[in-house]
Amino acid sequence: MNLKRTRPVSVAPSCGGVACPAMEELKIFHHPDCNSEKVGESSDCSKTCGTDGYKKTNHEFIRCGGAAVRLHVKYTKIESCNIKQCATEEEKSQPHKDVTAPEVNSNIAADEMQLVESIGNWVPVTQDDLSEYDLQAEVGMQKFQRSL
Repeated sequence: MNLKRTRPVSVAPSCGGVACPAMEELKIFHHPDCNSEKVGESSDCSKTCGTDGYKKTNHEFIRCGGAAVRLHVKYTKIESCNIKQCATEEEKSQPHKDVTAPEVNSNIAADEMQLVESIGNWVPVTQDDLSEYDLQAEVGMQKFQRSL
């Protein structure tokens, strides 16, 4: 994917004025992670038994178009795990242990996300985004949105 930008000269330099900088710029954008969905490793389960254990898995969804990343969504999916009868009362009353899933390594650096000088921010995914990209809603979904 390539993006070419050209600018016309409005007024030619005169009386010692300086010529305009490059009138044509080319940005070549090829990235191996375009148009992919990556799923990271799952965390351990928060409990060994019972009905409310959970594990976390990080996901990353990347779509490219034109000459830049158009949609970059990161979210953590939380699923039930170890749903089974506890053998003892002590096991049954165990507290949840803190679990964290490893990050997904997409290899897309922030400066590759767009073709402007400013970067942007992570913002919540909207219902329109879910519809447009045919995604299932998950708690905590965010997308990268460039600064205007």
